[in-house]
Amino acid sequence: AVVSTQSKQWYQRRVHGEFGQFQIKRGVPLVNLKLKETHPSSSSMSDPRIKQIKIKTGVLKRVGKEKLSYRKEADQQKVKIEKMKADGKDEHDIRKMGEVLQETLMMIPDCHRRLVAAHGELTTMLETEADLNADGECEEFIAAEAQLKEGEEQMKVE
Repeated sequence: AVVSTQSKQWYQRRVHGEFGQFQIKRGVPLVNLKLKETHPSSSSMSDPRIKQIKIKTGVLKRVGKEKLSYRKEADQQKVKIEKMKADGKDEHDIRKMGEVLQETLMMIPDCHRRLVAAHGELTTMLETEADLNADGECEEFIAAEAQLKEGEEQMKVE
């Protein structure tokens, strides 16, 4: 078969990584590329119940962080308002900061409600899918149980 000069140049550029979507290490023939081996525990990750546990654990973690960040932000705003009052700042600015503080404080009960709901869902899921953790070594179960304990602590914070 006759190969055109243009085809040879294209192949050389492809092999040597001059096309962005075909970047290949220099000097590595296309034939010797190996597929990445899978981790033995990745087969258990394909179980949709494990995926749901990971998702619900992530939701609980995110909502807990969100609640704590709103609490922290509200505390910072209170300090800022007190400082503005002490410095004799404009009453309008102080009132606007008070409105911002009220909006932040209104978010905390919503986050708490979502935190309680996420905690309940994860607890229920762990109880119904306890057979997945028969040996007690399932990483996702261990992480979920640790997050449940942390979520309980976050629910105590008002």
